[in-house]
Order: sequence, then C-alpha cells, then structure tokens
Amino acid sequence: HWVLAAFLLIGYGFYVRRHFQAPPGEPEGDGGSDVHALYLWRWWGRLKHGGLPTYTKDSPMLPSYLQVAMALLLIVGGAKLFIVGVEGIATEIGVSSLVLGLLVAPIATELPEKFNSVLWVRRKKDTLALGNITGALVFQSTFPVTLGLLLTSWRLNQEGLVAAVIALVAGGTLWITMKIRGKFQAWLLLIQGGFYAGYVGYVLTRAN
Repeated sequence: HWVLAAFLLIGYGFYVRRHFQAPPGEPEGDGGSDVHALYLWRWWGRLKHGGLPTYTKDSPMLPSYLQVAMALLLIVGGAKLFIVGVEGIATEIGVSSLVLGLLVAPIATELPEKFNSVLWVRRKKDTLALGNITGALVFQSTFPVTLGLLLTSWRLNQEGLVAAVIALVAGGTLWITMKIRGKFQAWLLLIQGGFYAGYVGYVLTRAN
C-alpha cells in the first residue's frame, strides 16, 4: 500500500510537471482573452460609495483569492449539507447504503465540476472545460486513493472491482480512439454515458 501510494503521488507530480512544460500560447477555441468581473468585485463596488474601477487582468489579486476561499467554503458546506440530507432520506425510506456510497456520493462530488465545464463551454472556452474535467479526474484518482491506501484496509468488494474495470475500459476506449483518430466525437462520448448507465443498473440489481 505504501509503495502504491508513493507511486500515485509521483505520478500526479509528473502530470503537473508536464502541464507546466507545455508550450505557451492562446489555445484555439478559448474565446479570446476577455476577463469577466469577479462577483465579489461587483458586490463590493455596489456597497462602496462611488463604485470600483472596471475589473481587468491587471487588477489586484486579493479579490480573486477571497472569492476562491468563499467558494471553497460554500462547496464544503453544501457538500456536507447534501450528504447529511441524503443519508437521512436513505435511512427514512430504507435505501441500501451500498447505493448511497456507490451512486449518490460520486454524483455529489462530480456535478460541480461538470457545471463549471458547462459554463466555460458557453463562453467558448472549450480547452478550459476539458482541462477542468481531466484535471479533476486525475486528482481524484490519485490523492483520495492515496488516503484510502494509507488510512484504510483498502479491500475492494465486487462492486468496487467492477467499478474499476468499467472505468478502465471506458477510459481506455477514449485513449485508443485519440491515438488512432486524433479527436473525439459526440457519439463516442455518449458511449461513455452508456458505460455509467450500465454500472448504475448493475449496482441497483446487486442492491436488490
């Protein structure tokens, strides 16, 4: 477990290093260099007499840090509230904890990432949208697994092993397609949804 945990952390470090070594430049499809005003900047401007100047990329970084901190607190608080509520409902209606652990919790953690990507796609920043998804998946496949390896017995049951196999098959399908064709298509991404739907059906069947 310790060896595998170290391997995962080293792998994530290699992933980050590769990104920092990528050549600079304006990616195609990123919608230009427009900078949207921070929500915190606009709210503070309404409270301050005379308002604030227009927010640009040269504006102070402190409002950005404060908004990120506020967003993080809201995410953590919202996640806690969501999980507590779902656990109460599951207990009330007698839903299996297996369904809760394998289906509800992952959806709760991944939906915010998907909404971020949707917002970026609407602003024609497709590179940021894809990077948001892939970066989140790489992070979650290394750090949480490392904690699991170090702090638990890490004995996967049948449902956990099936989830791992499906994830590897789905990811391998995309990787092979990119190697052969050099691009994604909508039908291929829809197939990934089919993989997940199949897993949901499998878990519900096992739970019953």
